[in-house]
Amino acid sequence: MNEGIEDLLARLHSIDANDRVKAAADLGEYGTPVIAKEVLKAAWEDEASTVRQIAIQSYYKILKNKATDEIIHAAKFHLDEYVKIYAISVLGSLNPSLVAQPLAELLNNENPKIRSTSLRSMIHAGIKENVDIVYTRLEIETNDLALKNSIELLALWRYKKSKEKIAKIIENTNSEEVKTMGLFALASFGDKKSKKALETCYDDEYIRIIVKNKTYRGKNGLLEALKYI
Repeated sequence: MNEGIEDLLARLHSIDANDRVKAAADLGEYGTPVIAKEVLKAAWEDEASTVRQIAIQSYYKILKNKATDEIIHAAKFHLDEYVKIYAISVLGSLNPSLVAQPLAELLNNENPKIRSTSLRSMIHAGIKENVDIVYTRLEIETNDLALKNSIELLALWRYKKSKEKIAKIIENTNSEEVKTMGLFALASFGDKKSKKALETCYDDEYIRIIVKNKTYRGKNGLLEALKYI
């Protein structure tokens, strides 16, 4: 083990939490599998949530797909909500065949942030085998962000069976973001009235969608993205 890594490991136990955060981040960039267990230990045992969050990310960066089992475990069972969310985000970068089931299970979590992040990871990983599960949950999902992410997933994966349910959500929602994504989804299924409504709806500059690794923002971005899905 070189002196630089030894120094970072020493700083991982500093009394200064900010120093531990920096050390955890740097270990993700420069660490080797030899020290991965030390980083994972910090992800579970450090007293500062910020250190735990960065440590779980760094553990993944060090081991990549070999970190899968521990990342899934953290996503399911870590007591720190923010570490769970970081771990769930990492799942979107791991082997889709290994994380599809854990992500599907996390959709049952009572925390809407967990559900929303799980949906984003499914989109990122392209886990299309979960699309039926997302579809069946539309009627019971109450959180606007999770609804928006669900509709986005169904649109990107061309799940036209969801058209009727999405139309009903558009009628009943008070969220402009959910409505806009719903109109986008219906337009992507070939509904001309929805495309027209999307052209004249409220322009939320913060709404975005990623299609073929390119990000499209706002109403005009969504209209442009329709050409590529």
